[in-house]
Amino acid sequence: NLTAEDRRVLERNVTLAKAQQAQVETLEGKDAIATIIGYARAHGITQIFVRALDSLSPVALYPGRPIGLFTSPDGQWIGFREGEGILKRVPITGGPVVTLATVDAGTPGGATWAPDGSIILAGGNVAIGLQRVSVSGGQVEILTRPDPATGEADHLWPEMLPDGRSVLFTITALTGGLPAAQVAILDLQTGKRQVLLRGGSHAHYVASGHLVYGQAGTLQAVAFDLARREVGGTPVTVVPDVVTSSQGGVHAVEPRDGTLAFLSVGSASGTPRTLVWVARLGRETPIGAAPRPYFLPALSPDGTRISVF
Repeated sequence: NLTAEDRRVLERNVTLAKAQQAQVETLEGKDAIATIIGYARAHGITQIFVRALDSLSPVALYPGRPIGLFTSPDGQWIGFREGEGILKRVPITGGPVVTLATVDAGTPGGATWAPDGSIILAGGNVAIGLQRVSVSGGQVEILTRPDPATGEADHLWPEMLPDGRSVLFTITALTGGLPAAQVAILDLQTGKRQVLLRGGSHAHYVASGHLVYGQAGTLQAVAFDLARREVGGTPVTVVPDVVTSSQGGVHAVEPRDGTLAFLSVGSASGTPRTLVWVARLGRETPIGAAPRPYFLPALSPDGTRISVF
């Protein structure tokens, strides 16, 4: 009962999986969704999916255990880490995966793709701060190290600035939690760094000339002079409710078209939601089910039933 488009996407994904030496099983006569989810959970498997905004069908790019995703400035590559700190990249349209380097293992603390063809990242070793490696692979260079003597715990969430020579990053504190975190800027040419904001984390520069950053579960914005590398004015609340990790990572991004995408605390919790049909042109039609905290809806092959968590 698959549509022509669904079958094309399925065949593409199966071909990709086989190219990665994955075991492919036909699930005819089985509860396919439950089988796939159960297997993935048991084996710790995740995948990279890409879905164009004008399409309802996501495409799998890489099956495995990718974490810490980030994109190239031209939007043509996705970088990620896998296994014991192996840094890789894959074309956003699909294709061979390129292994770049092995960095310290652990939970990724963010990465950013610089216009000079290098990647700046924060790894899982708190003794090492920001690191840099070429997108072609090679030696990993250490850019910063946290200073415990001054209360620094780690350096995380690097974000390139448009000048191509400066990077924003977050300094977490040994005591005081996120209220004691600081947003700083690193000059990649001189190695000098300076603190821009206190009490904030994971700052991004946006085209309006502002820094957008997390603070106490909100998303704040403050004017930023890129030439002088200085903040000015009074911060204002942009989003009052945004998901923030325990290490200050903010679930928000500002694409180049000026829009802001973010994950609110309500959308990530048990907030009641309404199930709707969405037409390809974006028109929504409620199906009539009572609002509940639905999660991960999946449609049956015959289109008559929906499974949800």
